[in-house]
Amino acid sequence: MLPGANEAMLAALLGAAIMGAVALGGQFLVNRHQRQRDLRLERSGRMANLLAGSHAAVLALGILAQADMAEKAVLERDFRSGVDRMNIEMNAIRVLDPKPVVDAAQELDLSMLKLMNLVLDHP
Repeated sequence: MLPGANEAMLAALLGAAIMGAVALGGQFLVNRHQRQRDLRLERSGRMANLLAGSHAAVLALGILAQADMAEKAVLERDFRSGVDRMNIEMNAIRVLDPKPVVDAAQELDLSMLKLMNLVLDHP
């Protein structure tokens, strides 16, 4: 072997190990950032779906409120469809989102329940 070859090999190995560690660290940061972005998108999607379901339910409630008692049973199906969408998202929010988001979603749910009871019980 040539003089200094061991040092050169050691330096090359050390350089490769450092480059590998930097690459792994960089990939970790990229993956972490992407996961946080994905979580934000998922959360906003759940909230958008919850609000879309509540909007559909409120529109159906408006029609129900103006209907006579005989029509209410038929029209209630459209309302239930919006409520079903809300319930699916409510369950996901309860499991996946932080407490302030869950609390706000539950307030919306309780308000919708009160409104529904008012409309369905009123002749």
